Amino acid sequence: METAFDTELEKRIELKISEAKADIIKWVAGMLVAQAALISALVKLL
Repeated sequence: METAFDTELEKRIELKISEAKADIIKWVAGMLVAQAALISALVKLL
């Protein structure tokens, strides 16, 4: 039997997970841009 506390806890956990997913996606996109810039700079040096 699910109580109101369980339901609220589940909602908060789902919110935290979705926020974490968004942060991870932002970091991955940023690292992709940084990696592309680094590779571009290294190719120009060669």
